[in-house]
Amino acid sequence: MTRYTVTWNEDAAAELAAIWLASSSRATVTNATTEIDLQLRHDASTKGEAFGEHRLLLVDNLLAIFSVTEEDRLVRVLQVWEISITE
Repeated sequence: MTRYTVTWNEDAAAELAAIWLASSSRATVTNATTEIDLQLRHDASTKGEAFGEHRLLLVDNLLAIFSVTEEDRLVRVLQVWEISITE
């Protein structure tokens, strides 16, 4: 198991803050964010789905685009969106 450092770029952090502030369930957003970080800390290049040169990861109602730099064992979350999941 390879361990990675997870960072969020400024745009993704600002997007996440806006999502959290507008949310009626901030705990859900916080929990999903924590889960994204936890999943990406280990074997990040196997998480989510390929999306061009990046990857997509869906956790609850948050969709994150991230990049993985294997040499540095670094994950950078580039963008995050809140999506509606209908059943």
